Order: sequence, then structure tokens, then C-alpha cells
Amino acid sequence: MSRKPTETKTRILDVACELFVAKGYRDVTAQEICSKANANIASINYYFGSKFNLYLEVWKHAEEVAMETYLKPSNFEATPDGALEAYINARISSVLDEGSGGWLPRLISNEMHGGPAEEIKEFIKERIKEKLAFMYDLAKDFLGEGATDLQINIARQSFHSQCIHLNVVRHHKKEYFEESFKPNKDEVKAELIKMIMGGLRSYREEIRRGEK
Repeated sequence: MSRKPTETKTRILDVACELFVAKGYRDVTAQEICSKANANIASINYYFGSKFNLYLEVWKHAEEVAMETYLKPSNFEATPDGALEAYINARISSVLDEGSGGWLPRLISNEMHGGPAEEIKEFIKERIKEKLAFMYDLAKDFLGEGATDLQINIARQSFHSQCIHLNVVRHHKKEYFEESFKPNKDEVKAELIKMIMGGLRSYREEIRRGEK
């Protein structure tokens, strides 16, 4: 009994996710994807139009998985403190996730270290713009009405850069990702959140006292 075309398309997308996440766009061939997905070499063009279009679908799928696993908007509807801490928790959790919930930070990491494929630069730029706007609102609500635009942007960059750095360290398997270290991921996450939130709360208090 032959498989339905939709099953083949899903299988190709699943395999492409695994390969692009593990190796990056340039180091994965259409033949490799089709071979592992047990599909005809023409299947990628048939279902997706091109290898690049398939790569875009992988990004979209990884974003959907991350959203469903960690980044649901309803997770950030608490108090300003609670919303920001929940977001930082979600970002760190996704970086530490070795499964599908960690696909998105790995795709981002691949593009950061390999230099983005020319065709995907605009796609990534638009995605980043959306996320920066969301983080700006989180930082603005957290700091309160007395914060200036510069202070809000500095606060946003503070927690955003910590999450990026964690992804870079994971990518290179340095510091607490080294084989000899074998960290307790929950402990790493708890300490990072404590440090990030502690610094941001201290910054907010200085703003409130007029010291910034």
C-alpha cells in the first residue's frame, strides 16, 4: 500500500528539520534529505518548490513548535515582573532543550555562525523585528512609566543578549556545556534567571529613585 502524498511531505519536513538544525542550510543537500526521508529526489521541488523554500518551511515549523512549547502569548499575561521572568525562562529553556523545542535557537545559531544565506536575510530580519518589538514592550512594562526610551532599550538588550550568549556558548560547547562539566540544566537556568532578574530589578529601582 503506497503512502499518501501528504505523508511524504510531512516526512520530508521532519527530516529537513533534523538535518538543517544539526548541520545548517549549506551543508545539507536535497539528496540527503530525500534519502533519509525515503522519498524521490524530485519530491522537494514537487512539494516545496526548492530546497530554499523547504528551509523557510523548516523555520516556520520551528517557530510554531517553540511557540507551542514555550512562547505562547498567554504565558506572559501576568504582572510585568512575572511576564518578563516567564519570557526569560522560556528563552533559556528553549536554548537548553535538546529536542524539537530547541530547534529555533539552533537554526538561529547556525545562521549567526555561518553567516546567513543571502536569500534568508530579509526573512530573518523581519522575524527579529517582531521579537524585538515584543521584548521592548516587556521591558517597558517592567521598568514603568518613568523609564526613558534609552533605558527601555538597554534593559531589553540586557536580557536579550544574555539569551543570545547562552546560545553561542551552547553552539561551541564551551563553559558549562563542556563535556567535562555536565551541568544540571535546571540549576543553570535558575541561576541565570536569578542573575538577570536581579540586575533588572536593581536597574529599575535606580530609575525610580532618579539615579539613572
